[in-house]
Amino acid sequence: MASKFYRPVAQLYDDEYADLPMLQQDVAHTLNRLRNSQARVLVGACGTGRTAIPLALAGHTVVGIDIDAKALALAKQRQKSAGISRDALRLIRADLTRFEFEGLHGTVDHALLPFNGLNLFTTIPEADAVLSGLRDCLKPGGTLIVDVFNPETSQMDTQHTGVSDVHRFYSAYADAKVTRRIYVSAGARPQVRLLHFEYAWRKQGVSHRREIDFELVALYPREIQLLFERNGFDLIKLEGDYDGADVDNASERIIATGAKS
Repeated sequence: MASKFYRPVAQLYDDEYADLPMLQQDVAHTLNRLRNSQARVLVGACGTGRTAIPLALAGHTVVGIDIDAKALALAKQRQKSAGISRDALRLIRADLTRFEFEGLHGTVDHALLPFNGLNLFTTIPEADAVLSGLRDCLKPGGTLIVDVFNPETSQMDTQHTGVSDVHRFYSAYADAKVTRRIYVSAGARPQVRLLHFEYAWRKQGVSHRREIDFELVALYPREIQLLFERNGFDLIKLEGDYDGADVDNASERIIATGAKS
C-alpha cells in the first residue's frame, strides 16, 4: 500500500536530482520572478530547503513547511551552514492539508508549491485544503506559483507501466554510486499513479537498500485553472517551461501563477 505522501530518502535527495536540468532552472526562475522586492514567501513542501534557502539568501523572509522530519532536519543543517537566521527562514513540520497557518493569515506576499508539490495531494479535498490554506496566508493581491509536470496522455492510458526510469548518481551520504529504479503502476482512482522507488548501493563490500512508496496525481492545465478559481485565485498565466513559453502538448512543465481574488 503506497504512503499518502512522498517522504524522500532525505540524505540522497539532493544528489539524486542534482543533474536534473529542470532543477537547475526552477529556483533561478522563481528568484527572477521575485527579484523586484524583498518579500515574505511561503514555500509549501519545502523538503531539504532547495528553494527556501536560496530565497532567504536573496533577502526574502521565508517560511518553509514540509511533512517530512528528516528532510527538514537537513534543511535546518543547511540553514545553519549558510548563516541564515531563524527570522529570515522559519521551517515548520506540518501536513499542508491540516495546517492551521497560525500567525500567517494575510501576511504573505508569495506562496510557492515547487517541483510537483501539488501533484502529491491526490484528491480534490486535499488539493482544496492546501490551496485555500495558502490563499488565507496571502495578502490581498498576493500571488501563488505552482510548478507541476505536464502529463503525457499515453502514460495515463497505460494500466501498468513497469520500470519507468533507472538513474545512477553519486551520493556523498552513501559515499558510493547509487542506482535508483522507479516502478509505476495504476492507482485505483483516475490519473493517480503508484510509485515505488528502489535505491541500491554497495560500500566496502556491503549492500545497502532503501525503498519508498507514494501516490502522485497527474494534473492538466484546465484542472489547475479550475482548482485555482474554486479556491479564490485569478489565474494570471500558464507557462510551459522556465523561459516563459506557453503550455502546449510538448511542454514538460505547467507553471501556474495566480493572484488572490
